[in-house]
Amino acid sequence: LYVVVLAAGASRRFGRPKLLRTIAGESLLARSARLAHSVAGQRCVVVLGARASRLRAELSGLGIRVAVNRRWREGMGASLAAGIAALPADAS
Repeated sequence: LYVVVLAAGASRRFGRPKLLRTIAGESLLARSARLAHSVAGQRCVVVLGARASRLRAELSGLGIRVAVNRRWREGMGASLAAGIAALPADAS
């Protein structure tokens, strides 16, 4: 089982980075990544794009593999492709 968390969008409609909003003191990004990691362990990849350097800081200490989608403006498909490309060749 592999998990790819898509977190590359700019949150334009939300008006600010929604992944930095907090629930119980934890950002939505950190919470999503932590939960995905609890299911898949090292088989988890988080795809970042817009504000990647700022968002990566939210993942420090979680042991999460990060892929950066430099083509994030092209939409979710580009992020999914970046996440799949970050998986091992034998991933099913």
